[in-house]
Amino acid sequence: MAQTTTSLWPDDLASISVRTPVTILKEQAAALGKMTKNLIEGRVTVTPFGQIIVVYLDLVVPTLKNYTYRLLRVKHGSLLYPVQVAAHSMPELREATDAVTVAVSMMNAREARNEDEFLAVLREILTSEETKKVLAALLAQAES
Repeated sequence: MAQTTTSLWPDDLASISVRTPVTILKEQAAALGKMTKNLIEGRVTVTPFGQIIVVYLDLVVPTLKNYTYRLLRVKHGSLLYPVQVAAHSMPELREATDAVTVAVSMMNAREARNEDEFLAVLREILTSEETKKVLAALLAQAES
């Protein structure tokens, strides 16, 4: 006799809405392109390392043969939060491409336990004096 399978998953699964760190970074990448008339574009790249997801936000200058500056890295697990955010001011951040180097470069990262904290950390990085200097230099070169 065939048994009927009953779903044990939550009924409201489709209505659960979460804004992911990737979505937030893509929104900021789009805003940067709009603000700079695409002289500087934001590029978001996602790289899984086992159970960890690493998201990069790079600044790309198309007029400089797609020169790329790694602005920040975000690392999180499957639950999205907490996230660790490492900014461009950490030299080892720019070179990290494998799981071990990523782990080491994230040791001094800032942690955000939820979306609001992530937005606050992100705002601090994007409006920092160092980021402003990088953007000004890239814009000057892109326009020349």
